[in-house]
Amino acid sequence: MCAPGSGSELCNRGCCFLITLVDAKVETVVTQPDTDRGPEDESLKWALLSYRMPREPSTPRIAVWRRLKTLGVVQIGDGLVALPLDARTKEHLEWVSAQVVEANGQAIVWSASAVAKRDNRHLAAKMNDERDEEYGALIAEVTAITDSDEEPVAKRTLGRLRREYRRIERRDYFRSPLREEARQAIVTLTALTGATTPAPASGASP
Repeated sequence: MCAPGSGSELCNRGCCFLITLVDAKVETVVTQPDTDRGPEDESLKWALLSYRMPREPSTPRIAVWRRLKTLGVVQIGDGLVALPLDARTKEHLEWVSAQVVEANGQAIVWSASAVAKRDNRHLAAKMNDERDEEYGALIAEVTAITDSDEEPVAKRTLGRLRREYRRIERRDYFRSPLREEARQAIVTLTALTGATTPAPASGASP
């Protein structure tokens, strides 16, 4: 339980965080999620975006939510989302924050450390569940094509599936158990098409 006056915040799912304001300036930007830090790592921190937008017009609100979904945020509460903290994710949420403000909304970006490891595990598991669902849909589509007796797969189809894999991998911050299975499915399909472009390597940049 968060102690009153401790500078902590309790989410509506019981996750307790120690929160500090993130500086607006970003000095460096990394190109990949920091996969060296797992939910058991005591140094793991989170970038939180708290925001509120007018109901009308709805277009900016929908655009913001789509952007957050693309980033793979985990929703902690109403108008409160999180990503594992690194320079890249902090910058992404700062851009979304600016987008909210431009639409006459209110937004602030925070950094937070979970008080208990179980809270890190809860958020990481929720993110992995969402990535598992995405990888699972991709695997099912690739497998259906691989097992089909129809004409050879068009390279355009392969390209589309590879791009989808990379989109999912970009927001796979905690290495979903299905990541490697999805990669192997793409490798198999690539071999069937006779494509000369290399298949995505395990852990490679998108």
